[in-house]
Amino acid sequence: MKVAGLDIASSTGICLTNGTDFRAYSFKPKTKRPSFLAPQEIDPGYEAQLVEQFRDHLRAVLVSEEVEYVAYEKPRTRDFSRTKTVVDTNSAMFGAFKKVKERESSNLAMIRGVGLCTALCGVCDRLNIPHVAVPVDDWRKAFFGFSRPTAHVKGSEARRKWWKEQAVIQCTRIGISVPNNDAADAVGVTWWLLGHLKLARLSRPGELRLEGAA
Repeated sequence: MKVAGLDIASSTGICLTNGTDFRAYSFKPKTKRPSFLAPQEIDPGYEAQLVEQFRDHLRAVLVSEEVEYVAYEKPRTRDFSRTKTVVDTNSAMFGAFKKVKERESSNLAMIRGVGLCTALCGVCDRLNIPHVAVPVDDWRKAFFGFSRPTAHVKGSEARRKWWKEQAVIQCTRIGISVPNNDAADAVGVTWWLLGHLKLARLSRPGELRLEGAA
């Protein structure tokens, strides 16, 4: 049984395995972002080029590797924010604090992620490959044994970096070579998929169906 797990983003981590041997790498479209675009500005034409290159690469990989099941990290579809307490520098009172909301995701990242995931689903449907989206907390719990940081990490960017580091560490621990942290996250998604399929085989002998797959 050959399966694939993907951590989809501007640089997508892809992991392929037959259940024993793991091969993980990352794919990034070659088209460069137009210089005239602001940091969070979105250009449909540019996004389309990224999607098409991703679609072509993914189809070639799934066909050549004879992949039977695919899992990918479920994309975020709404803004996420957290409330934190900071020093109120505008207050006349020394040591005054205030609560502010800190954004944890960008519209650009979400829109691109959904677009690439949509392309993945289309490719799998055309090839009749079952595919399923797994929430980030689910695959992390399966891969790490926990889904919340075990260290005190402040800030969304710091937490993201911490999780990426944990993925690389875990891959090293279980003997899987990865070139970067995107590939390491893909290993985690694939690890969840293998466990999910194993449970499906035990609960429904003779009927190996990916629960929740399209």
